[in-house]
Amino acid sequence: MEIIEYTKIPNIFKRETFGKNKLIEGEYSSPELEYLSKSMWGFEEKIDGCLRSKTKLKLANGTDITIAEVVEKKLPVEIMGYDGKNIVPTKVVAWHMNGETDEWYYIKFDRRGLGTKGGNCYRTVCCTGNHKFFIDGEYKRADEIKAGDKLLFNRDNQSLTYQQEQILTGLLIGDGSVADEGRSVEFSQKVDHEGYVDWLLESLGSISGNKQKARTSGYGTTMIPARTISCDQVENFTSWFVENGKKIIPEDIEISPISVAVMYMDDGSLSKNEGQLDRCTLHLSDYDEGSVNNLVKAFETQLHICPVKYFSKGWNLRFNTVDADKLQMLVAPYICDCMQYKLSAQYQNMFVGTLPSGVFETVNKPYKASVIGIEKRTEIHKRYDITTGTHNYFANGVLVHNCNIRICWDGYRVEFRGRTDRAQIPAHLMAKLEELFGGETKEELFEQTFGKTEVILFGEGFGEKIQKGGGLYGPVNFRLFDVYINGFWLDRGNVCDIAAKFGIDHAPVLFTGTLEEGVEFIKTHPKSVLRDAEMEGIVGRPIVQMFSRTGQRIMVKIKCRDF
Repeated sequence: MEIIEYTKIPNIFKRETFGKNKLIEGEYSSPELEYLSKSMWGFEEKIDGCLRSKTKLKLANGTDITIAEVVEKKLPVEIMGYDGKNIVPTKVVAWHMNGETDEWYYIKFDRRGLGTKGGNCYRTVCCTGNHKFFIDGEYKRADEIKAGDKLLFNRDNQSLTYQQEQILTGLLIGDGSVADEGRSVEFSQKVDHEGYVDWLLESLGSISGNKQKARTSGYGTTMIPARTISCDQVENFTSWFVENGKKIIPEDIEISPISVAVMYMDDGSLSKNEGQLDRCTLHLSDYDEGSVNNLVKAFETQLHICPVKYFSKGWNLRFNTVDADKLQMLVAPYICDCMQYKLSAQYQNMFVGTLPSGVFETVNKPYKASVIGIEKRTEIHKRYDITTGTHNYFANGVLVHNCNIRICWDGYRVEFRGRTDRAQIPAHLMAKLEELFGGETKEELFEQTFGKTEVILFGEGFGEKIQKGGGLYGPVNFRLFDVYINGFWLDRGNVCDIAAKFGIDHAPVLFTGTLEEGVEFIKTHPKSVLRDAEMEGIVGRPIVQMFSRTGQRIMVKIKCRDF
């Protein structure tokens, strides 16, 4: 089945190519509109929303770009969208310059804990009141959002590599300490072990800091201090190892030969007794029994090593002969030359040297961010919007969306899609679509009505938590506005007949008139017929369906904010 997307609808007039990008009243955007300007058109209500020019979008390559640049240059770039489960690249397929407005909503949300520390602990997105956001699993208009609502946020910063995480795990359980409010890790070794410090810094790669000037400890030992850089990535990781200002070993700790090697070089020892096989000990005097139990469990379940816990001047783990052999076999490749004395003879001289330099990995993960304030401001700015493959995108890190729907019948079964093939449909709207079009009874109705002919019903999801919600729109529902069947668009009378047969709403014609009369109607800034607010605009089409020279349907949109 060929799943087409809906007709791209042009603005009625051309826009200025300079200045405030206003519509040039009287200069129609196409010859067809000018030719048909005195003909009779049918007009329906339109709903949409816009963002400010400085709003940042995240490109698929990890860099930022403003929505103004994307729209003004009509860049067919890939940005980040949401497919219902994951943050994915999605292509920009349409660009919308929507003139100016003086009514804007500034939505401020908390970004603490999202890997974005530095500067203010919040971020702001600015939009028109009708722009929709993904809030607590559903879509909600900007002018409905309240403090405490949870926005879906794209945590798109870079993350530590597995190698970096494992070295930090070893340091944090070993001699390392948290510094700079958790944003860096400090460690030091006596001067005889300087080679170990060098190995740590080289293997930490992009988070490696500097080796500092030698200093004398309180015990009179010359120490070589070093640290990681101070960054969000380290802060996010170290937060798992600190509770109430004290180091802990978390319950879900992940260990590997690398992290255990670092622990062992920091706090391990080898016991040699005549007539006995060597044993190893890991000294954990800084930790309580709960933390030690977490580490024992990790050894048992992840490395299949069974240490014995005992208390002597603090907690310790003893690895008896068999487990000591397993332990040394795993860690030997990572034990530095200056630490070889901690290994039995058969495992010495196996050091592989510096590990490959670790560099940050870029990740995009969905997180919830709390709204901490909404402010309505009166200031004049240009308005921009785009359409993407997922029919949603992240603006200043926050997911925004519109809810056009396609009901597709391939002659055998019904399928629900958004405006584009990768668009996400909110769960509560999907449930309503299933109620209206799902099940054997409705499939029989499709078959009785269309037979094996392929059909697409185009409509819009509306209601609570999709547009301006609550009792203003009523419960979530679907409204039909077009039908595409076997390569043809049906006329309005047939669309209304299909809506009646399926027992669904259809977009009503507000009035008929010329394009000039459509403009005059919009200039009065009429009230919406769907909600208690000003109408956002109208969509018009000739009373007799007509097509351009390129085969496109002739339609037009006229928006209140342009007049």
